[in-house]
Amino acid sequence: MSATSMNRRSLAPREHGAYAQLAVPLAAAYAGGRPGAAALLFGVAAVMAFLAHEALLILLGLRGRRALAETGPRARRRTLGVIVAGAVAGAAAVWLAPAAAPMVMVSAVLASLLGGFLWRRRERTFAGEVVAAAALASAALPVAVSAGWEGRAALAAFAGWSAGFAAVTFVVWSIAHKRTPGPLARTVALLVPALVVVAASCLLGRQAAATGAPLVLVAAAVTGLRPTARRLRPVGWTVAAATLAQAVVVVVLTR
Repeated sequence: MSATSMNRRSLAPREHGAYAQLAVPLAAAYAGGRPGAAALLFGVAAVMAFLAHEALLILLGLRGRRALAETGPRARRRTLGVIVAGAVAGAAAVWLAPAAAPMVMVSAVLASLLGGFLWRRRERTFAGEVVAAAALASAALPVAVSAGWEGRAALAAFAGWSAGFAAVTFVVWSIAHKRTPGPLARTVALLVPALVVVAASCLLGRQAAATGAPLVLVAAAVTGLRPTARRLRPVGWTVAAATLAQAVVVVVLTR
């Protein structure tokens, strides 16, 4: 690869599933409430943080030494720019909607955990991808509260998103890495998210079932079929369809 092509490489996040894990919960948070300036600013802050991901990977050397040497300066500018923009948007949003501040803390804790996985170069592990999915879904928490959702409903939806994403992450990760998990691993990987959905539904609200049940059921079905890596694309589209269905259901319940 030439230096010119390296310098022109995109700094957009490469993980396609991450776009849905961020965008769909955010869209549901907006559609399920009455968003104002604070909700819009929280969304801007979340998108800015997301856009920093690829640049950070380059700066940490996870895209290779050549990428760091030749794309590093642009990655530094991108990282600085989006972090400043995100911080300004987030601070303004908290000032406009202080009731959403506790939800921001939830996102901050998960983002810190994800940062630890990045620093140790463990983001691509199963645990790292589960934390990443939860961190992305948590971006919808302050948006939902500032848009008028009750706090319990927002937490219920987040618990469901996180559990559902964890279930399908296990399936997709196993297929992508050509792993064949044993019966115990499959049972635990599906049972734990299902129990989280049930518990959150009982303790927080039915939004947890709306956002969690479809993906857990899809994960169970795909696990039973045991598709090969060549079937990863159809699995991905199925997960995307279930994710959109979750969003529609939770919006209907919330509004």
